[in-house]
Amino acid sequence: MEVPAGSGGCHGQVRSGLEPIKKVAGTIKDHLWGILKAAVLEVVMVRQKVSKAESR
Repeated sequence: MEVPAGSGGCHGQVRSGLEPIKKVAGTIKDHLWGILKAAVLEVVMVRQKVSKAESR
C-alpha cells in the first residue's frame, strides 16, 4: 500500500506514539529533585533501622 506524498505516512504514527513518552519524561524532569529526595530519605531510614537492629 502506497502512502500519498505529504501525508506523513508512518512518521505521524511514530510521533503520536512518542507523545506519551515525552509527557512522562517531562513529568520526571519536573519532579526529579522530589523523586531523588524521597529515594535518599528512604535509604537513610532503612540504614537507621538496620543500625538500631544491630545495636540491640
